[in-house]
Amino acid sequence: VTNVDDVLSVHQDLQDSYLKECMLTDPELLSCITGICGACMQFCDFMQ
Repeated sequence: VTNVDDVLSVHQDLQDSYLKECMLTDPELLSCITGICGACMQFCDFMQ
C-alpha cells in the first residue's frame, strides 16, 4: 500500500472476507450461533 486510502481498501476487503468465510452474512446461521453462545454463557454462569 502507498497511502491511507489503500490501507482502508485492503482493510475493508479483509473484513468482507472474514464475514463471508465465517458465514456471518446468513441471518439464520448467525441466529443459531448467537443462541449457542448464549447457552454457553448461561452454563458458565451456572458453573461459577
